[in-house]
Amino acid sequence: MRRTLPKDVVCIIEGNFPWTRGDWRKEVTNRENSRFIAPVTIPGVLEMIDRIPEELPVFDAPTDGLFTMALAALRANLAEVASGRGAFQWPAFPPPGQTNHEDCLAIVKNILAACPDDVPSSATEGMMFISDSDLRKSLLGDLGSAERSLNTGEWKACTVLSGSIIEALLLWAIQTHSVPDIAAAMASVDASKQIRRNAPPDKLTDGTWRFHDYIHVAAQLQEIQDPLYSRCIDAKDYRNLIHPAVAERRNAACDRGTSHITIGTVYSLIEKLEESRAAAL
Repeated sequence: MRRTLPKDVVCIIEGNFPWTRGDWRKEVTNRENSRFIAPVTIPGVLEMIDRIPEELPVFDAPTDGLFTMALAALRANLAEVASGRGAFQWPAFPPPGQTNHEDCLAIVKNILAACPDDVPSSATEGMMFISDSDLRKSLLGDLGSAERSLNTGEWKACTVLSGSIIEALLLWAIQTHSVPDIAAAMASVDASKQIRRNAPPDKLTDGTWRFHDYIHVAAQLQEIQDPLYSRCIDAKDYRNLIHPAVAERRNAACDRGTSHITIGTVYSLIEKLEESRAAAL
């Protein structure tokens, strides 16, 4: 099934019904004129809303009730038109605790506009071993996107996102070590691994560093061991399939298998980092 984001629905509503962008009461004429296209447009809007992943509309209970009532009113009005009992009329009602009526389409649009397009993954305990709240939130958001891509069969998106999360986690893990320890780990990596020896140990985000280097240095620092070490290498290779030249050279592509392996490696790496940090306390 195709995945629709809240912002996609907002864009469609505002594009077809510009009067929803501001105070609709100041656009009464335009609102009235647009009701003639509503019977052929609103059904598509409702279908798009049905395709939004369940975890994305993050509502509190009152907002959820208001959203549900507004959608029901729009559907009821469409049903009246379909039955031939009347022409389409824009439904409106006073939200709980208010006296002024609010247009139902504007209610739906405004609620969706306030929704995030990504939510943290619920598959982990929150990566609480990462003290940087912004980084933790970003990684959990990426993991949530990877999980949704896996569920909807978007293999390339899942593989690439999962690979980027692994790279970010390895970078984070290496950064928890001192510069002398990182330099020593780099020096101890076997020459056959072909890491970039000129990568600065005190500047881990320098462009010289690669995913490949993070994996081997993290292994020397005992952040990962086999079989997780080997799985990180596989995940790195799968992520690189996003490059057409690499995919052609290897005669391979991102698929169901690469998706499951890379996201599974993410989960295993999170568990490993959680365990090692908990043991150090």
